[in-house]
Amino acid sequence: MTDDKPQRKMRVLIEREIVDNIHNDLSNTAHYFKKRVLERLANDDRDGIFLEMMATLTMTAFAFEANLNFLGMTKNVPKWRGKNLDDKLTTLLELFGLTPNMEARPYSTVGPLKKLRNTLAHGKPRTYADNEIFVGTYDEAYKLQRKETEWEAMVNPEFMTMAYDDTDQIWHELLAAAQIEVWETISGQGMHGLTLIDGDIDPDDEV
Repeated sequence: MTDDKPQRKMRVLIEREIVDNIHNDLSNTAHYFKKRVLERLANDDRDGIFLEMMATLTMTAFAFEANLNFLGMTKNVPKWRGKNLDDKLTTLLELFGLTPNMEARPYSTVGPLKKLRNTLAHGKPRTYADNEIFVGTYDEAYKLQRKETEWEAMVNPEFMTMAYDDTDQIWHELLAAAQIEVWETISGQGMHGLTLIDGDIDPDDEV
């Protein structure tokens, strides 16, 4: 026999302080897709692989800016929210006394990755028309019927891997310069608990 009698209510104080660093989720997503793409390529499983490389690059770009935001907000950089990606990176480099060669990897990868992210985030239609005299095989000519866009050319395994690895390297260089340990950037830190105030409240009473 079931007891349909309403449970008595209790009045409790719920205390919670949760750290939710979204850069972890974005980085994990980028890592997942990157690993999946490389595994599928190794098995010559290419169905939809272009779309998964797009996802990897998009999440890598999002994670990179989220990493910068973590550092900027942790260090209480003034007027942080009004800065664009370039300003954020420049500000942090100056703050931490770093003077990397921006024309060499890993930092030279940031510009192309940002351009790709902006293209995808603010997607706009494209109209293209031209004529070309081409000499070659039918298969070569057939492929040229549709001209590849600049952003499509960037969606490839080499740039995908380079973008992920380079932004990850920058992230760890900035963390070291900021004297922040990796464990301090992880989500889920904090506290939560229940404190009993009154353990015997009539179920018909409002809390």
